Amino acid sequence: MKKKILIGVMIAIIISLFILLNFIQGEKIKEVEIEIPNKGEITEIVKMEGKIKAYKQVEVGSDVMGRIEKIMVKERQKVKKGDILCIISPETYRARVLEMEARIKADLSKYEVLKNEYERAKELFTKDLISKSEFERIESDYFSMRSLLKSDSFVLKEAKENLEKCYIKSVIDGEVLSINKEEGEMAVVGINVPGNVIMVIADRSKLIVNGEVNENEISKIKKGDTAIVKVSACEGKEFKGVVENVSGVPSSSSNVEMQGTAFFPVKVLLLENDSLLLPGMNASCEIITKKKRDVFTLPYSAIGKEKDKHFVFVKRKGKAEKRFISIGIQGEEKVEIVEGISENDTIIVGPQKVLNSLKEGEKVKVKK
Repeated sequence: MKKKILIGVMIAIIISLFILLNFIQGEKIKEVEIEIPNKGEITEIVKMEGKIKAYKQVEVGSDVMGRIEKIMVKERQKVKKGDILCIISPETYRARVLEMEARIKADLSKYEVLKNEYERAKELFTKDLISKSEFERIESDYFSMRSLLKSDSFVLKEAKENLEKCYIKSVIDGEVLSINKEEGEMAVVGINVPGNVIMVIADRSKLIVNGEVNENEISKIKKGDTAIVKVSACEGKEFKGVVENVSGVPSSSSNVEMQGTAFFPVKVLLLENDSLLLPGMNASCEIITKKKRDVFTLPYSAIGKEKDKHFVFVKRKGKAEKRFISIGIQGEEKVEIVEGISENDTIIVGPQKVLNSLKEGEKVKVKK
């Protein structure tokens, strides 16, 4: 009997100790990190990766098919608009011009004969000296010859244009960035097929960065926004830029079905140049979309979210008080607080592990 009583007492003591420990733990004061809100500056940026390209950059191809007879320039050579860049073998096209000139010369002789005959026949027909069928035959021969002469004139014009196209000229003032063909190789019409580009000419006096921004941030960017550009090949240097164009149409490379997100092309014009900058180099841009001064800011770690509302914990009288807030500009490290706090508040900003489990009314103390 005594043994049973002893066991019961021991069980009661264990239960009491368990309850006491839980009570002590429940009353444990959490150590937190705090920050007193100060007014300062905050900047909202959108980051973009891209490649440098000349503001004016032309891929030179051929409008006629033939063998490249002569390349007149070298890479990195300066050229003027109208300078001959290369020559496509012109013999075939020159022969066609000579052929058409001879044909038109013969056409003109026949045309003059038929014209005179037509004028005489018209006069005779009005005097009923020749039959209607005879007049119509002469008239038909004359008009057919006139049409043939006109048609051959168009062919001659086209032949001359093709001969002129054998002498490929620069359409801009610039610099030869690359030459992709050699003398003796065939030039194929057009530049849309890989390998058809003979050379690339660019005006490097103005450079742009071509990049893409995802659909979640594109609405923040507008033409005229300033940008800071960093180029991997120029480590330690920053270049000023300005948004030149924001496309309203997703890029052709965006596969929304596969990626789930559309990307929109953005062009940033560099406001300063450097001889080290070359088209094709990789560049990263920080586009400044908004900037405010004299506003309250807090680190992201301090901001919580409950449904659609944002909140912070304020240390007040040794306890955590939940305070709902309105946020504004979102910078890289901090967020603008539009309303909900004052400069007299003590905001709990960490540690993150404590904030994740912190509840309204819990006791807190400042971590030493």
